[in-house]
Amino acid sequence: MLFFVCSPIGNLNDISIRSIDALNECSMIFCEDTRKSNLLLKHHDIHTDCVSFHEHNETTVIPEIIELLKDNKTICILSDAGAPMISDPGYKLVQRCIEEDIEFTVLPGPSSLINAVLMCGLPSEDFIFFGFIPRKEQQKIKFFKRQKNIDHALVFFDSIKRLQTTIEIMHSIFGPKRKIAICREMTKVHEEIIRGDLESILQRIVSGSITLKGEIVIVVERIGTDSNEFALNDEVRNELLKKLSPSEAAKLISLMTNHKRRDIYDWLKKS
Repeated sequence: MLFFVCSPIGNLNDISIRSIDALNECSMIFCEDTRKSNLLLKHHDIHTDCVSFHEHNETTVIPEIIELLKDNKTICILSDAGAPMISDPGYKLVQRCIEEDIEFTVLPGPSSLINAVLMCGLPSEDFIFFGFIPRKEQQKIKFFKRQKNIDHALVFFDSIKRLQTTIEIMHSIFGPKRKIAICREMTKVHEEIIRGDLESILQRIVSGSITLKGEIVIVVERIGTDSNEFALNDEVRNELLKKLSPSEAAKLISLMTNHKRRDIYDWLKKS
């Protein structure tokens, strides 16, 4: 049996009794970084052997794990922090288990993604998670342009070192009044949720009043019915404007979306 074990995202006590039992009773633990995992294992007096399993060696390690599972061994996969396979290795192993008809399950636990959605203070009954924001500036610009008109809360992982560039690009693409929450160091001693619109957040970063340390998750508010932005695909909008005047297109979109016609007209003229 194969167990994917969710690990604490900061506080070592944020792990379930079921997960501790599985880690104690399994034949072997495969983890991203043995140094980090050994801190958790030592804290909970777990003495099972621990072996590295990460994106750089998963091609060679997966066959080893599969052979152990076929030999009726119980194996645990442990991420550095949070849920395995969310921006962590494990997907290819799951594929192999499905192909080989090997049983596996996930032991639930901490997730920085879910914590951020719960703590952000923004409407997030529906949201889309995009993983890590691209590193390079031009890639970021293309990345955020694709999300500009999505009418859901948006959730991203990012590096604190690249946060200022990220917020500057969001500010230029999403507009200064779009609200965000930066969830920093969740479950840790210095946990902090930084809330505000992109204009105010950018000013605080430039002025140095935001601590640029630790792990972060960014949540961006949905477009919403009170905004002058609309979840209209650029291609569809352009086709409408080829056949209709802005006034006629605004009337049609207003009937379809219940947004104010004047707001839609202003938005169409700006686009």
